[in-house]
Amino acid sequence: MRSDVSLTMIVKDEESNLAACLQSVSDLVGELVIVDTGSVDRTREIALEFGARVYDFHWIDDFSAARNEALDHARGRWILWLDADERFDADGRRRLARLLESLGDERAGYIMKQVCLRQSTLTGPIRHDDKVVPQVRLFPRTPEYRWEHRVYEQISLSIRRAGGELRETDIEIQHPGYEDPSLHRRKIERNLRLARMESLERPVDPYVQYTLGLFLEMLGDDEAALGPLRRALGLVGVGASYGPTLFAMTAQALLRTAGPHEALAVCRAGRERYPENEELRGQEAYLLPDAHDLPGGEALLRRLATRPGIYPASLEADLSRYARHHLAILCRSLRRYSDAEAHWRDLLDEAPGFARGWLELGELYLSTGRWPDLERVARHVDAHLGRSEDAAVLRSRGMLARREFHQARELLLRLIKVVPRSLRPRQALSHVLLLEGRDPAAAEQALLDVLAIEPNDTQAARNLEILRDRLRDRRRTVIMAEGAESRG
Repeated sequence: MRSDVSLTMIVKDEESNLAACLQSVSDLVGELVIVDTGSVDRTREIALEFGARVYDFHWIDDFSAARNEALDHARGRWILWLDADERFDADGRRRLARLLESLGDERAGYIMKQVCLRQSTLTGPIRHDDKVVPQVRLFPRTPEYRWEHRVYEQISLSIRRAGGELRETDIEIQHPGYEDPSLHRRKIERNLRLARMESLERPVDPYVQYTLGLFLEMLGDDEAALGPLRRALGLVGVGASYGPTLFAMTAQALLRTAGPHEALAVCRAGRERYPENEELRGQEAYLLPDAHDLPGGEALLRRLATRPGIYPASLEADLSRYARHHLAILCRSLRRYSDAEAHWRDLLDEAPGFARGWLELGELYLSTGRWPDLERVARHVDAHLGRSEDAAVLRSRGMLARREFHQARELLLRLIKVVPRSLRPRQALSHVLLLEGRDPAAAEQALLDVLAIEPNDTQAARNLEILRDRLRDRRRTVIMAEGAESRG
């Protein structure tokens, strides 16, 4: 234990997460300081069972205000912060313990990697799913270091402004994320509301405009997102840590709205400002094929694929592996199926836990009708990656391609009973029922179930409109036929 380290947290109604979080870290720190913003469940009781000091705080639509309240109650020389749905695994605990023991009098903030995870929805362990977010998680307690911004709050800004140093670590924090899509959406909508409030208060702050664009983009409104993202591009300084991501996000929004040429222009502008940034370098490679420069895209991807990995445990940040993945996707789009398969096989031999690669390889086998190979991929995804839902959906799509409607329908109905709030099994079921065409009422209900979970699913909404038009036409035909028969 490092007695001069305070763990600070802000919580609300986290009884389902808090114990696992505190079990993973409470014995490594000297005190637990928890600020509760209005829980009505057992959150407070669980915190007290771990020996935490719990303080009530009236929520004022400002995450930084709540986190600063926790700082004000901390006594340790160092501050470590977590959210209740995060935790350290065994390796993370060992690495964290070593870092804590090495702390001295430095005024540095230490960056850890939040690894966003997907939970296996049927069986099996939690696995990495490629998304890594670097964040300052450990810093000295000093009056100069304070949290800023209502939402997506930052401590690094004040550390840098006070002349402090930011140091990277190899420590990962596990973040299972949201299993319920509707809960995830509600949190994004809340964050968007806070970002809009702060945008009115600080209209020329590039970070505020960046976060506003981020939440709009996360909700699928790319057109609206482009306004604040472009404003942020015009205001951001070269030293901003989020600058490369801002350029990358703007390019992605433009790709989905204006097209690949505009997206590529923004990406290259970002490359000029941040020439060594790997995210923008990789994105340029991924955009070139969309901009009809297939040879240029393939050549750049091949160069990137030979670069050494950056973070071997975090595949999205490992540019060489991610480039090979996109190279395989490019080859598949060109119908060079054997090349695509070879790239994925080479990548997966080196990184067998890369779930996205396995699933894309499965898509290759699905599109080419290689059913035994598709089943082998599904078995691997299920048994070795703990991704039973992905495996079942992949199998159902193979059944649908072979017009095995009954088997696909039964598989998906069993899956939906286990994961009733999951979107993809319901989407797949709607496709099966529509293509089978035997039970329009069931197909209509399946589409309504999809839209109940994700109201912005445009494909489901369009399919529902087409289905209802057909049903109306069929009813009119029946009525006309009955009328003609009665007149006859």
